[in-house]
Amino acid sequence: MKIQLISDGSIPVPPIDGWGALERVVWNYKIYLEKAGHEVIVSNHTESAKVLEDWRRFNPDVVHNHIGKHWEALLLINGCKKIVTNHGGEFLTHKPFYEYLAKQYFQDCKLLILTDEEQTFYKSFGLDACVIPNGVDTTIFKPNLDNRNGSIYLGQINPRKKQAYYQKNNLDCYFAGNKSGSPDDPFDYNHHNYLGSWKHEKVCENLVKFSNLILLSMAELQPLVCLEGLAAGLGLVISTPAAQSLDVSKPWIDVIPDDRLEDIDYINSVIENNKSISNQYRSEIIEYSKQFDWSNVIKNYLNVIQNI
Repeated sequence: MKIQLISDGSIPVPPIDGWGALERVVWNYKIYLEKAGHEVIVSNHTESAKVLEDWRRFNPDVVHNHIGKHWEALLLINGCKKIVTNHGGEFLTHKPFYEYLAKQYFQDCKLLILTDEEQTFYKSFGLDACVIPNGVDTTIFKPNLDNRNGSIYLGQINPRKKQAYYQKNNLDCYFAGNKSGSPDDPFDYNHHNYLGSWKHEKVCENLVKFSNLILLSMAELQPLVCLEGLAAGLGLVISTPAAQSLDVSKPWIDVIPDDRLEDIDYINSVIENNKSISNQYRSEIIEYSKQFDWSNVIKNYLNVIQNI
């Protein structure tokens, strides 16, 4: 098959810096689809006209829009299978906008979405929606099985992820992530618990040094950083939105209830207990992560799109 993958053009595909989860997902789709023998083009443009130029020139069998800025282009694309995936946590806080998209742009598309909540939402509008979680390249992490210490809160510094609040209130962890760029960002980048902005290679190298990963975000859709943490052998202490597509019955995954996200003493106690458990279950965590390996995700993906 010939497959056109659409990103929004805001940063390169693959991303140059450590952040850019959507762009890394798109790039891995390309890599693993090509390994499976398919011809793939990535249309990473800010202008919908250039996306359409790629479509006309490439003449794909499948167009997969990873929901950037190009909903209008979907209306003009025809004669092929059309797929849409939404990677933005904004779905959880701006559902009226996604209802508008569902009614205006997605009626002749297959929705390959990341969470059960999205599937229920889109099916309520009569859309064909199937859950296909994001993947992770488990082969690039080289974890050892020795006990490790320390907790890492990894991700772009962002009000949605609440790093400034947790830093100010002495959450027991280190922080890493690129700066928000906002002039009124309250996060203290000079604090000893901020480890800097890591490129992806450094993420892979450094994650394995910690016991567990923290992500207490208010809005996430199956965050890639959680999969990377698991592939590195880390337990997870996460908020409810960050727990999408994960088996929360696992002893190394702790979900902080919404009504306790500001209870620092409680969260710190959960982090400490999770560290101890995670150090005991390192091999099991790594094995669990393999179900999200891109090799498995692409098999499921191809099974779905071949039957559209």
